Parts: sequence; structure tokens; C-alpha cells
Amino acid sequence: MDTYQARLAPPLTESLPSLLIVDDDADLRESIESAVPEGTCRIFHAQDGVVALERLRTPPPVDLVLLDLRMPRMNGLELLAALSADPTLPRLPIWLMSHEGDLACRTSAYPIAGILDKPLRLQTLLAVLATLPRG
Repeated sequence: MDTYQARLAPPLTESLPSLLIVDDDADLRESIESAVPEGTCRIFHAQDGVVALERLRTPPPVDLVLLDLRMPRMNGLELLAALSADPTLPRLPIWLMSHEGDLACRTSAYPIAGILDKPLRLQTLLAVLATLPRG
């Protein structure tokens, strides 16, 4: 059974915004998590779009998603299409993470907040995290 993982950044509080990192590379997910300053947000992990979709349908709600495009089972574009087709899910700021440069023209199924080029740059990642709502 697939599950998503969560880490609550201290202090443990429901008022913290939440971040979902969707990437099949566990090392990258951990690297992103370690770059997030403590107390910034709750962090959830998903290794593919199937697990991410399950997480997005489960409380607590997610405030921002970092989404890889190339993953097994359900890739990032397939997840965007599933999100677009599900009216029960709220529209979320989703940042695509990819090595590919022509993504904007292929993501019309769901409006995206932006594209993060891989390898990720710390300053860019921190700027994206600064857009998380504050409690």
C-alpha cells in the first residue's frame, strides 16, 4: 500500500501552512525538506501522482505543491489533468520542477504558479516558500 509521509516542523501547530513535495527521487524530497526553515510549514511527501492525489483528498489541506513531471505510475502532467477534472479539490498553487524548458505550453489542463528548473536553486526555492500563507 502506498502512503505519503509527513513531517511537522516545530512548533507543532495547525496554523502552519502545508507543503506537498511530489517527486520519485527520495533524495531530492529530503533535500528540499532540509532546506525548509524550521517552523515554516508542515511538509508532506509523495513519490508519484497517485500518492499525491490520495494526499490531496485527505485532510489537512495542502497550501502549496512542488511537482516533478517525470514519475512512474502517474506523472506530473497526468496529476495536473486529474486535478483539473476533480471539482471537489481546491485550486492550489503548483510549482513544476523539471529539467525541461518547454513545460508552460504543455500544462494547460491546470494553471500552474511557475516552473522551477532542476537542479533547484536554494534562493529560488526559498522565494517560492515565501509565498506560503501565514497563520
